[in-house]
Amino acid sequence: LEERTLSVKFQPIVSASDLQVVSFESLVRWRSKEFGEIYPDEFIPVAENKGLIVELGYQVFEKACQFIKSYRERNQNQVRVNVNVSVLQLLNSEFPSKIKAMADQVGIEPQAIVLELTETFILDNNQAAIAPLNTLRELGFSLSMDDFGAGYSSLNCFFDLPMPQLKIDKSLAWKTLTNRSSPEYLKFLNTKLREQKNADGV
Repeated sequence: LEERTLSVKFQPIVSASDLQVVSFESLVRWRSKEFGEIYPDEFIPVAENKGLIVELGYQVFEKACQFIKSYRERNQNQVRVNVNVSVLQLLNSEFPSKIKAMADQVGIEPQAIVLELTETFILDNNQAAIAPLNTLRELGFSLSMDDFGAGYSSLNCFFDLPMPQLKIDKSLAWKTLTNRSSPEYLKFLNTKLREQKNADGV
């Protein structure tokens, strides 16, 4: 982190209806000269345990803003980028105002950033972390629930904290091939998301 040697890859998110790139997902990577490629599932937990996840998150967010600006200049496209957010970042009181200032500095509106939260966070129902989410929404940032369906999804939390985007976990997607009720469940979620987007003017 001090040497700022972490890189961020941007994986396209493609619309299934027209095959157009609608946004990108930011994926942090670390290539060590000593150990080679180190994957996020190895170093992210270490960063959280060592109290470094907030700084790591800021570096990823900064690169995401720079990517958006560069991509728009090259393609004349109002693209958005998804950025993962941990509970520890949300518990930092400066987080909402800090990332708003970072986006302003690059010239990127908050609406271009989708902040991804894991289902684990939603299930924890951490009220101290939920308050900053409302602030982030007021500032214009979009919210997304990642890995939805990987655990015991809480629809109550889903309705209490509506999000315009859900990222369905692959385990739930695979169930649609063998479980008759799964497709209906996904259709229900899709309907509710569309209603939320219309309500938010997204």
